[in-house]
Formats: sequence, structure tokens, C-alpha cells
Amino acid sequence: MKKIIKKLIKIGKDIFKIIFLSKAIKSGIREIAIRIAADYPDPNDPPVLLYVATGGIFLGVDMSRALEKLNLRHQVDIVRIDGYDTDDLQKDEPEITCKPKTSLRGRKVIVIEDLVDSGDSLILLNKFLKRLGIQSLQYCVLFLKKGHKPLGFPIKYVVLPTDLKLGWVVGMGMDSNGFGRGRTDISEKIEK
Repeated sequence: MKKIIKKLIKIGKDIFKIIFLSKAIKSGIREIAIRIAADYPDPNDPPVLLYVATGGIFLGVDMSRALEKLNLRHQVDIVRIDGYDTDDLQKDEPEITCKPKTSLRGRKVIVIEDLVDSGDSLILLNKFLKRLGIQSLQYCVLFLKKGHKPLGFPIKYVVLPTDLKLGWVVGMGMDSNGFGRGRTDISEKIEK
């Protein structure tokens, strides 16, 4: 996927450059939805899409809509992991602060997250989910940042496979001090 650097945006005091246009993101989501629908064909055993709040909700909603268009029955729930403080500084240890309400025992679960940054949050979540007795567990993310920790499990569905070394990004659920999450494109902060 090509890096787009034509348009700059301002969020707060920071300048960002658009690196993925919404058209490319929507196309990637459609492609992943088709793969998911093929992987989960049994309408009597629908998967649970588990959105990781807050960032994963944006991809999750778009993915759920794409799956609905393909007539794939599925359920939705959320889990919240706090991995950053209010100044966008990464915490030493992420923590699960909201657990799913749906019983996941014996279910097929697809975790929907915005990105893999350090990997700490998904490693914590994977350990938590494995204790719940789920039938199968897969992960779907917009993209993986280079240099994340080894996860110890695969990310099966990656919407935007990229080999770019990315800095701080906003859009599609990712934010800068709470702003920019609702953008339908993805932009990278220009470091001064």
C-alpha cells in the first residue's frame, strides 16, 4: 500500500499527514469481511465480534456493517483496555477495565482492535480470553506497527498490510489526546 503525503491536517497544536485514504480503508474492510464470511459460514454458530474500546469500536462498526451486507449473522460486544493515560503516554501495564457482557464460553470470537502498537494490550487480552473457554479466537486490526513485541499468536485479519514505520497516528478510532478518532482516513503526526 502506498503512503499518501499530499494533505496535511491540524489536530490541536499538532500537524498530521494523511497516510491512508478512507477509500483504501473501506476497500480493505470489504476484503476482510469477505474472508471472515467465508471462514464462518454456519448461521447456527455465528461469531462474536469483540470490539476493543475505544479505538476498535470504529473498525468494529464498519466491519459489522460489511458483514451484514454479506448476510453473516454475528453478535457484538466490547471489552475495554486502558493502555494510555490522559496525555497519550503509554502505561507501564495495560489493564482490562470493562469485560464483555456476552458469555463467550464455547463461542467463536473475533477481536476487533484499531492497531497493534507495542502489543501489550493484545497480549493481556489474549491471556484473559483464553481463560474463558472460548471455542476459537482470531484477531482483526487495521494495521500492525513495526517493532511491536512478539505476540505469541497470529493476527489473521489485517485491513491495511503495510511495511511502513509509523509514528503517532489518528483516525478510524485512533486519537491524539481524545481528538481525531472519528476521521475516516488515517494520518500520521509530523514530528517537529
